[in-house]
Amino acid sequence: MRYVMTWANQGGVPSGVERHCPVLWRELEPRAGQYDWGPVERALGAQDTPCHLQIIISMYGPTGLTDYTPAAHRRSLKLTAANGQTGEIPDYANPGWKTAYQRAVSALAARYRADPRVASYQLALGLNQETQATAITADGTNWHLPARGLLDEEGYYGFIQATTAAAIAAWGDKPVYVP
Repeated sequence: MRYVMTWANQGGVPSGVERHCPVLWRELEPRAGQYDWGPVERALGAQDTPCHLQIIISMYGPTGLTDYTPAAHRRSLKLTAANGQTGEIPDYANPGWKTAYQRAVSALAARYRADPRVASYQLALGLNQETQATAITADGTNWHLPARGLLDEEGYYGFIQATTAAAIAAWGDKPVYVP
């Protein structure tokens, strides 16, 4: 299976290629516990084949590494790379943050697990749509080094395990992918 990221949900890949359908968490849940399905509907509407839904938590943006957690749930770790770039990533080990994310995944599944436009859910949280908190970005910024001192490895991998189990339970018959 070939995965293709469709930036800004605009498409840009040949017809018939299965696609990601990313939604920024802060747009999906603008207020704690209140979900706006408009971004998901617009993203799904731009697809011509069933796609893989995902909630984007953190990725590199025009101003550095960005945490897309809704303000009500934000528990960020601030990073400064050796080249001076700044950014933030979620505190994956924070129990309140993890619970809020699991509720968002469950709400998304409750609404879209039976939708034929959705082929699967992809637990892809970070840069390059991988379950990693940081990476070396295209501009050469190394985010691994500043994150290493702040991330709790046990908490991060515990987050992946717990949220994968919760996603599998929430999505039922739909596959849940962990890259």
